[in-house]
Amino acid sequence: MSLHLLDVRFDAQRYGAYVPQDTISIEIPESYRIAFNLNGQTNNTIAGVDPSFLDNSNSTEIRPQLTIMHNTTGFHSVPAYFAEYTKAFLQDSTLNTQAEFQIASHPLPLTARKSLELKAILSLFAALFLLIPFCYVPATFVVFVVKERYVKAKHLQLVSGLNQTVYWLGTYIWDIVNYIVIICGVMLVFRAFNDEDLTGDLESFQAVFVLFLLYGMATIPLAYCLSFLFENHTTAQISIAAMLFVKGFLLVVTSALLDGISGTMELNSQLKFFYRFSPAFCFGEGLINLSVRRLRNVILGENISPWDEEIIGRSIRYLILECLFFLGLLLFIEYRIHKKIISFCKSTLFGKH
Repeated sequence: MSLHLLDVRFDAQRYGAYVPQDTISIEIPESYRIAFNLNGQTNNTIAGVDPSFLDNSNSTEIRPQLTIMHNTTGFHSVPAYFAEYTKAFLQDSTLNTQAEFQIASHPLPLTARKSLELKAILSLFAALFLLIPFCYVPATFVVFVVKERYVKAKHLQLVSGLNQTVYWLGTYIWDIVNYIVIICGVMLVFRAFNDEDLTGDLESFQAVFVLFLLYGMATIPLAYCLSFLFENHTTAQISIAAMLFVKGFLLVVTSALLDGISGTMELNSQLKFFYRFSPAFCFGEGLINLSVRRLRNVILGENISPWDEEIIGRSIRYLILECLFFLGLLLFIEYRIHKKIISFCKSTLFGKH
């Protein structure tokens, strides 16, 4: 231990001091008196107390040969001064002024339960923050759509005889293919880092892949529908990404916070019905449930499948319905059916003009 550390002063005070042959007395606790058996049969195996320090066999107090005083403003003072005392004691006992000792300290290994809990927490945060980039990914697919409409390339294709349904179906399939490439990259990262909660077994791996795929299949047509609101592709991309972030990441965090408060758990269970109309929320909820599934199976002794309603079953059902709904809404907007309905109602109610 460095002598410099012992000589350092803090606010004009030393970090500690040695007091040999101290006059203070320390009362021996009841447990030590029992262990020492003060009626004359002293137990020499008790660590940390030398029986010779006792004034007499019936004493309940101990007089230390050395007192180490320390300044609590220096967190290192106790181990530093005690190490120097131990070194001096070792050299005196061995009659070797060069004798030294080294201390090796390492935390005890985690128990299987603690290790599993730690991995579950890390997987939970990984799933939560995975929402952020996947709020941005679907928004990238509207760039080409908005730009194509802005430069009249879409109009040129339609007047050339291309069916509107075929146009959107071709765009959708191409974007899904590109999205699957992104999913494969993410799954490879999960496997490379051996994320046992999300990809530890084949069933979990399949569940995560399906959840990613259905999220894209539901969110991409939603982004198409929102693209009609914009003329600039950059504005469209940023705005849609921000909307998905609010409806995904923030809703998931809000829901988790409300679940953690006993007074709002029932309210939150009712709000989740409306939250699930957002594909991003279903995606985040499914990932979080998958992250804690293994912990529930091991710690609570449950045997929950990743396809269970409480894990991703409900999220998958909502995502399938939302995929069909947004595809239908896209064609509804593209064919301007709402305008035809309004025109039909006007002609029916007020007659043709």
